[in-house]
Amino acid sequence: MASRSWDEELEGYHQRMEEERDDLDHYCEKIEEEVRQEGGTHYSMPIQPIEYIMKNGLGFCEGNVVKYVSRHRQKNGVEDLKKAIHYLEMLIEEYCGG
Repeated sequence: MASRSWDEELEGYHQRMEEERDDLDHYCEKIEEEVRQEGGTHYSMPIQPIEYIMKNGLGFCEGNVVKYVSRHRQKNGVEDLKKAIHYLEMLIEEYCGG
């Protein structure tokens, strides 16, 4: 039985590495698709907060108030309401020159 040449062994190794890299790339893409959150309807609302924020040209603080108030029942409860209050307080300070 003839043994494989060094070039054949190396070619086989490169081919296996290429296949493994393709498998790994495919696996990473699947994970990114599962992890990535691109808006959508994950809060089951007729109007997503980001859509309202963008269409009304709200600033950062105003947008966060809308976001946290809109999602508090489905996500973090009182913690989200406290975050909304924090951003409202920042807006009030801005008006009062504080």
